[in-house]
Order: sequence, then C-alpha cells, then structure tokens
Amino acid sequence: ANLSPAEAAAMWPRVEQLALDAGINYLVSPAVNFAAYDPIDWLRDFLEHCQNCKVDAIAFHSYTCYGRWLKDHIQKYKVFGKPLWLTEFACSEFGSLERRDAAGQSAFMREVIPMLEHDADIEMYAWFSYFEDEWSWALENGKNADAGLVNRDGTLSDLGRLYASFETTVPVQQTTSISTRPATTTSITIGTTRTSLPTTASTTMTSTISQTTPTPSCHTAVAGESCHESVTWAMSEGIYSNPEWYPGLSPDSSFEEFQKRLYDIRTDNGACPFPCMSPAPTPTPSPMPTSTPQPSLACEAVLQEIAADGWSSDTCGGRIAWYQTQAGGGLSEQDAKAQAALFYTACEPCWPWPKYRQPDSTQMSSKRGIAISNDRLSSAALASLSEVISWGYIWHFNPSTVWGGGPRLDEWNSFGIRFVPMIWGEKQLGPAEAEGLPAARMALMGYNEPNFPDQANLSPAEAAAMWPRVEQLALDAGINYLVSPAVNFAAYDPIDWLRDFLEHCQNCKVDAIAFHSYTCYGRWLKDHIQKYKVFGKPLWLTEFACSEFGSLERRDAAGQSAFMREVIPMLEHDADIEMYAWFSYFEDEWSWALENGKNADAGLVNRDGTLSDLGRLYASFETTVPVQQTTSISTRPATTTSITIGTTRTSLPTTASTTMTSTISQTTPTPSCHTAVAGESCHESVTWAMSEGIYSNPEWYPGLSPDSSFEEFQKRLYDIRTDNGACPFPCMSPAPTPTPSPMPTSTPQPSLACEAVLQEIAADGWSSDTCGGRIAWYQTQAGGGLSEQDAKAQAALFYTACEPCWPWPKYRQPDSTQMSSKRGIAISNDRLSSAALASLSEVISWGYIWHFNPSTVWGGGPRLDEWNSFGIRFVPMIWGEKQLGPAEAEGLPAARMALMGYNEPNFPDQANLSPAE
Repeated sequence: ANLSPAEAAAMWPRVEQLALDAGINYLVSPAVNFAAYDPIDWLRDFLEHCQNCKVDAIAFHSYTCYGRWLKDHIQKYKVFGKPLWLTEFACSEFGSLERRDAAGQSAFMREVIPMLEHDADIEMYAWFSYFEDEWSWALENGKNADAGLVNRDGTLSDLGRLYASFETTVPVQQTTSISTRPATTTSITIGTTRTSLPTTASTTMTSTISQTTPTPSCHTAVAGESCHESVTWAMSEGIYSNPEWYPGLSPDSSFEEFQKRLYDIRTDNGACPFPCMSPAPTPTPSPMPTSTPQPSLACEAVLQEIAADGWSSDTCGGRIAWYQTQAGGGLSEQDAKAQAALFYTACEPCWPWPKYRQPDSTQMSSKRGIAISNDRLSSAALASLSEVISWGYIWHFNPSTVWGGGPRLDEWNSFGIRFVPMIWGEKQLGPAEAEGLPAARMALMGYNEPNFPDQANLSPAEAAAMWPRVEQLALDAGINYLVSPAVNFAAYDPIDWLRDFLEHCQNCKVDAIAFHSYTCYGRWLKDHIQKYKVFGKPLWLTEFACSEFGSLERRDAAGQSAFMREVIPMLEHDADIEMYAWFSYFEDEWSWALENGKNADAGLVNRDGTLSDLGRLYASFETTVPVQQTTSISTRPATTTSITIGTTRTSLPTTASTTMTSTISQTTPTPSCHTAVAGESCHESVTWAMSEGIYSNPEWYPGLSPDSSFEEFQKRLYDIRTDNGACPFPCMSPAPTPTPSPMPTSTPQPSLACEAVLQEIAADGWSSDTCGGRIAWYQTQAGGGLSEQDAKAQAALFYTACEPCWPWPKYRQPDSTQMSSKRGIAISNDRLSSAALASLSEVISWGYIWHFNPSTVWGGGPRLDEWNSFGIRFVPMIWGEKQLGPAEAEGLPAARMALMGYNEPNFPDQANLSPAE
C-alpha cells in the first residue's frame, strides 16, 4: 500500500466513515509485514498519529517457515494489547528452501495451526493460498512457496484438506461475536460533516451463515447483443489462440459455458449476464464424486441436448438411436449409450454403468496400476497407493537394485502392491541374467517402446532374437506369463512393428500385448485400443495420460481429471483390457516439454507420500474386476516353446490355464537395523551429509533439514543406495511405520505420546538436552516459569523431536462437524469459483481478497452472494489509498463482521504509507 504512518492515519477517518455507512462496527488495523520500516515501529507511529481512531484489532503478516519463529513474531505484536489478526502467512522465506514445497508447507502447518488455535490473542488467521507458479516473484533457485489450498478445478489441495483437519478452540456459531476495546466515541470530521462512531465494549462482529444457494436470474445472449459477439469470438478464435483464458473449457464446450466464463470475469464491464444453463449449474461441496445417479434417469435429462462434432449435429437421443442401426454399428442400447457418452460431452450422463464406487466399498480394481520411477516413491507413497492400485512397474526388473533408490521389493510386497518386472531393453538383459528376477511375479513385461530411437530402439528381428533369453529369465523365476514389448506411435507404426515382431517370433511365448497411448480424449483412446485388438490377445495399456500436441486445454490437472473420468470406466468395462497403468508424472518431471513449455500434470502421488487430487480420483472409480486374494488371468491355448540359450535347451509350458498369481499380504516386515558408528564408511557419509551436504545440496535430502537426526540421514542414504548400499537400515527411535492415511484425523493421548520421547535429544544452535530436560527447564524461573502444559507446548514447538509432547489435540475427530471461527483464507478472487467456495466451506469460516467487494473486483471470480451462500464470511479490505475513492463511490458490502485496513503500508510496493499518512 506504500503509506507513511501519517498518510495512513490521515486517511483513516474515511475508512471509518465507509464502515459506518455500511453498518460495520469492527475495524482492523493496516496489515504490516517485516520491511525496512519495522512493522512494530510503523504501527506504533500510526497509532500515535491516529490517537482518536477506531482500531479494534491489529493485523500483521508473517512468512517464516518454523512455528517457533512465528510464535516470536506474534509475541512482538502483543505489545499493542489488542486482538491479533494474522492475515497472511505461509512458509516463504530465504534460507528455508527445504520447507517451501508442499511437504514443507504441511510440516509448517502442523506446527502453527494448533498454536494459533490455542493462542487467545489470535482472533483470526488467514493462510496465504498461492501455488508455486502463482507468486509475483521467486526466492532463491527460482522457487517459491507451494502453498495453495484450493485447486483450479475447485477441489481442495492436499494442503487444503490438512487445513480443514485441525481441531478448533473457537468453533463457528450461527452468530460470531468478538468483544473489543472499552467504549469510547470517535469524532470524525470529513469536509464540513461531523458524525460519531460509537465503539462500545460489546462491539460485535456478526455474520449469519446461510447454506441456501440463490439462483441468479439468467439470460442467454442472442445475435445482435454485444455479449453474443464476445462469446462467438471466444468459441471460434479465443479458445484456439489463448486457451489459458478459458480454464476448464475446450472447443467442445457449449455456448452457455463460454458465456458463463465471460460473466465470471466481467468481460466488457459485465456485458454478459448469467446464462440459462441446461442443466443449471449447482455447486457441490464434495470435490470427488463417490456414487453415480441412476444412469437411465440422468440420461433422460440430456436426450434432447445437442451432440455435435466436426461433421454432423444431432441430439444425444438421436446419436444413441443411430448407433443401434446397422449403419451405426448395430450396438445394443447399453453399448450405444456408452458410445455416445464417450464421444460427446453433452451425452456423458448416458454412460450406462456406475462410474464411481460406493462410499462404503473396499473393492479395488485388479486391472488398475501405475507406471512410475521407483525413486519417486517412498514407504508413505506406497501406503497411500495401496488404497488405489493393485500393481505397478518401474521400467526395471527389481526395485531393490534399481539405480536411484526408492522402496525395495519387500516394501512393495508389504503394502500388497504386485510389482511387475520389466526387461526395458538390451542393456538390462545382462544384469537381469546375472542377478535373476524376483521370484513368482504375476508376469514379466518385455522391452519399452522398441520402435522409438530414444527408448529400447530394437528392430522386430532384433527383439525376436533376444526373446528366448527373456523367456528363460521368466522360467528361472517361476513366472509363467509374458507380456509383449510395449509399443507407441512413432515413425515405425506400432501395429506394423508388433506384426513384424510376431512374424519373426512365431514360436515365442507372448501371452498379452502391451501398448502406450498419450491421447487426451476417451474417444481417441478407444480408437487406439480397437487397433490392437487385431492380435486377439489380452491387452495391457502400460502407459497412458493426456500428453499430446494440440490438446493444451487438457494437460493441466483439471484436464487430466476430465480425461480420467472418460477413460477409466471405459477401461474397466472393456473385457479385452487386462491391465492398465497410469503414467504418474507431474508437469515439471517429464524429460521434454510439448508446446508452450508445458507438459502433462499427471502425478498420482506427491513427494510427501500423500495422494494428489488426481490420485484420489483414480481411486474413486468402480471396478469390474475386483482384487481377489489370488488373481488369475487365463491366457492363450496351450503350446510348448523351445528355448535355446547357448547349448542349453529347456521347455516353457504355456497352457490354456496359465495364471498370474500374487498373494497380497498386508503385514509390513521390519528390516534388521544397524546405526553406523565411527570408522564405518556409512558413518563418514552420514556425517558429511549432515555437516555439508544438507547446506550445499538440500535437494538431495527431501524432507530433511539441518535439524534432522543422524538416523534420518542414514535412512535417506539407505534408500538411495549411496556407495553401492554401504549404509544399512538404521535403528530408528521410534521405528518408522508407514501409514496408509495421508492426513491424521486424531491425536494419541498426549501424555503417552510424550513419554515415548522424553529421552530424545532436543538440540539447537546453542545447547543440547533431552525433551524431558527442556520441559523441566521451561518450568524453572530461568526458563520462564511456565506451567507443565505450557512447557510441553514450548518444547514441542521449538524442537522437532519433542513434537509428540504438544499437550492438546491437534486434529479434530472424524465425526466432528465443528469448524474454527478463526480459520480463514487470503486469496485472489479470480483464483476462486463456486466449486472452490463449496470445497472451502468445509475448511474456513472467513476470507478476504485484498479488495472491498468480490462483486466488483477486477478479474472476476465468485460474487458476494456466492460467498454468502456458502456461509463464508467475506471481510472487506481497503488495500491502500488507491482503493479509498472507489470504495467511497460504491460503498462497502453491508453488515460485514469487520473492515480491514491497508495492506503492508510499510512496504514500498504495497500500500506504502507512513504511520502519519
């Protein structure tokens, strides 16, 4: 806002008058942050210049990355003796790179939210909800905080769900009241008008929360209206030249959907009214569907909807009828509905089978798998994925020996995920023959994209010549099911390559055909699948996600979700698809980029081991082939393949009942442990990592910091096979136990949890002691004379080892519906949507957007009535001097619980006001 204290104070009577005119009786100070003009000094100078002003609470921002430092910041602002509003906070500071990703933000949040809830001086707090690519500047290494609470598609991020999970000390009531300073009367002189603004001891912030969503009046633009012209241009040109202007839309989207977008962003000063949608859009607070309405009823509602493509136009009912004719393929009514639903977005409700599993279902698809690099996984990731997939592969034959580390084979087994080995290409054959394959796997997969020069790069003849060695590997390991080389579209057509390979390999054992597809629409994937059915074998789709030129609108997370909703039900219901594996890579992890420097944002599991939104969606679909304790897949008729390797000749039977068998165990083995001691090479490696590596290359140690323990560093070196596996599994205290739930919902009895860590070392840069010693010291006069409870809280906040000593519940119980009246969000309105507000209504009770009215703010987003309808209390702010005039001209939204003052006036690039101003 860039105001001096004097400038800010001089303008404050106008802020008070705005509040008076709008019936707002609670004013929050300008929100300061650390800058050259110290924020405490700025506020002190402001209040000195504004002695008769109404300021009911003090607002401040903090971007530290550790709870102990945030506590120090809060302590500084308590000098003013007023309720505190922490109106922007997230981990974003120089020197704390290890905490600025999503996992670090989660760790920071787990420290600070319980503290904010239990600090009686903190009246409100609002998380600064921005993802890494949305900040206006970058800290070191070009990285900033990955701190968004709500995704572009309106669903909560993992961080958003965590924000919702914490216990509250001040639950939201139907009416929330906050008492403020003792009664005074402030006289305000503006021009020649003098009014009185009472500030009583019982000044209250009141907001009645309604859960009824108003239906706005509607009008779909017609020819001759300026809105019609704008929508027509958007559909015919804008979506192609600037698809990023129309998130969630595609060239197939309807006129009304485009008009709704222009309405939302106030195009042409609001020339476009709310369109008459068919069916009317109804925001729902659940980010992920868990059940499907009766398909026949849902389909009836869209039979008259237009289903057009580049060649013809018809209704959904017409399309379904045509598919049942001889010209249309002579499909059954059910298959005709499935075809129409897949090919035409308008007809999607006609999909004839349930898409999503019921909330109480524990069935998991035996088809559903993952393609991912092993070093992208962890025990926590496997625990999360065990609720989603039944199998997976890593482009290698053994996770225990693959370069780069990651979970070993025993960990894959312990979580019941069937690891399937692959011989990637010629360069893996020798090592696999030297080591042998993991025994009794359900299948062995052949070479990876041999028709690509930069992949396995084998001619059909070369691949066929090597195949007997692949068969012998399988025979030696007791694997009785072989999957073909996995092809993809390239200069050497994949169908031709496979046909030539099988021609060269007529006596080979090939039980299933593997292929890849990176199309972005279900109808095109269906076409690809159809091509491979020519071979008459079960099909394995072993890599797929949306990543193709010309489909930029579908390559972000929202587009991947739309693609997934089309194709997973199709794959489940296609009896020829035996297995499928999603290619799980986030946008920044691919080895090349498509146009505009963008690639697919298709990751299923985050670095911290929690499922991404896409991962949770992948888990939600109904299955046609649920996992049994033993999974069997019948293959081709019996033959016997003779294999000659050197002078050895063996027989490999391939019977009509060849089965892929994998018993799924849910028992996690505890590896034997040894913590390295001085003189061992592992000890030297760990010591270097702790003293130098973590500072020079923190990215080598994800999830670790200089405060992490020796054992945690040794575990990292064990995981990545440093020095050819010189580091054994360390003896952890307490032993790490992977848990399949990404978000805790309850806390163990604090006293018992604390007892377990009283002898743990709690060190900082000045001293070292045990957690028990720290707690005892905080209760002495030198340590602050705290109560035992507060001493435990202090130790838990300042020392990671002592965290279990936090004396109050951190997370709300699963059956609790209480929501914190303190907890809010700081976010730009154009980052929101009705769906986002619906999701956030389960997380926060209030929010603000650095503006005084969401209905008029530039850039669009939900209007004030939408904020109200979801029960989220919108709090207006006068950002700085440039907003005062417009606010005075428009007026503020009436009867808000508070009005917030200028934004960071002690920052030159913010409100920029001196205290006097």
